[in-house]
Amino acid sequence: MTPPQLVICIPSYAEPDLINTLESLQACKYPGVPIEVIILFNEDDRMDAVQQAIHQQSFVSCKEWIHERDHSKIQFHPVWLEKMEGVKWGVGWARKMLMDEAARRMAPQGVIVNLDADCTVDENYLETIMHEFADDIRMAAASIYTEHELDHLHQSEREAIIAYELHLRYLVHAKRWAGHPFACQTYGSAMAVRRNAYLEQGGMNTRQAGEDFYFLQKFIEIGTLREIHDTTVYPSSRKSLRVPFGTGKAMHQIHEENLEWKTTSFESFQLIRPLLQQIPLLYKIILNQNDQSGQDTLFNQLGLSAGVIEFLNSIDFRMKCDSIASHTSSLPSFERRFFRYFNAFMMIRYIHFMRDHSIPDTSITEAVEKLVTAYEWIQPVHRNNESYLNLFRMVDRNGIASIHLFG
Repeated sequence: MTPPQLVICIPSYAEPDLINTLESLQACKYPGVPIEVIILFNEDDRMDAVQQAIHQQSFVSCKEWIHERDHSKIQFHPVWLEKMEGVKWGVGWARKMLMDEAARRMAPQGVIVNLDADCTVDENYLETIMHEFADDIRMAAASIYTEHELDHLHQSEREAIIAYELHLRYLVHAKRWAGHPFACQTYGSAMAVRRNAYLEQGGMNTRQAGEDFYFLQKFIEIGTLREIHDTTVYPSSRKSLRVPFGTGKAMHQIHEENLEWKTTSFESFQLIRPLLQQIPLLYKIILNQNDQSGQDTLFNQLGLSAGVIEFLNSIDFRMKCDSIASHTSSLPSFERRFFRYFNAFMMIRYIHFMRDHSIPDTSITEAVEKLVTAYEWIQPVHRNNESYLNLFRMVDRNGIASIHLFG
């Protein structure tokens, strides 16, 4: 039997909408290569009686659906796992089980794709993924464009998911505006990786949440991740408390708990921008003053605020930069090492530090309006969350030039 060149990995945990996901894949245009879909049904001790019933019915429905369809082009494999002692349960564990198995059974140059059991995809999803990886041999991994569907939601749910998706897009664009090179969306339900690159990077981690962020950062930092914009994954907008953060948790907080969704103040990004955009000056200053007594001068020459300086002191910034400079012989080398140190995780630490010590979170509308102004983009006619989300979607899908059609 010819090994698959594309394997779609779907963890399924008490998923009532799995068949919609499978139907969506079945409806895709066929790219002409062997494709398999592995669906992992894993039980664990966290399930209550209702979840267990949904989980079992989902498995039965999945098998029936597979039996009734012609799968000459795509092979579907449901896998049931009983509760196991000593297993580190969570979505990271499930993704690792799936991706390890995909790597074991597929062609050496194959592509492993992650999708969730409550998502649907565009008709060109499979074709686009195969084309993008074939077209760019330097691409080891990919983040696939996503949009939450809005039309079927009640108004309060619609407003909640708009706020949350806008928050996610805002954070990426604000980090890019500030000058951080590793800002990228990281959805576990919308990522793909070459088999060989997956193995070289040690496979998937087993975190119970945030596994996608940690996994894709490996490829972002070495410059082998690309963004696929020509197809779309549509994640579910439903409420959930299964993981400590993410879409489901956010929807529950906004809709059920009636909380206003806030985001990182734009001021935090404004204050870190002088550091991130002046790496050549940082390198020059460090080379010209090698003793610790020059720290205040360093910060002053970079034009950093008191809050940023307080954070940098808390992470021994000057000592780290001195060490980086001592192990590099050129500005490009220093810059690469600097951003390996001041990476996406450090940006999260910075954001949380500023939020907790000086700049509280603010409304998403206010933050986005300031970012759009700073970028000098054309403001939408109606400055509300939905208009801003449409603007950000257009930019993320089509590039900045498209905003001139927005108005």
